[in-house]
Amino acid sequence: MNIIEELGIAPYEEGGLVSNAYTGSTCMLTAEELAVYDFIIGAEQTLTYDSKDMDENTVYKLRTDFHRGLNWFKQTNARVYMELLD
Repeated sequence: MNIIEELGIAPYEEGGLVSNAYTGSTCMLTAEELAVYDFIIGAEQTLTYDSKDMDENTVYKLRTDFHRGLNWFKQTNARVYMELLD
């Protein structure tokens, strides 16, 4: 099973250029990397702002998948992880 299937997210057709909002650093991501990156950012926002309205099991699964995505990036493309997510 690949990371897209593990996280239950839609695959992207194309990659794209992503900028770190804090440092301005930019990286070109593959389609797979961009889908996982978008999931991580969305999960972070949801956990930060909306988790109080979610049940415990849903929050636990989202937090687990969030860390699964981060760990995948660390192993798959450490440079992108360090520039965009660390």
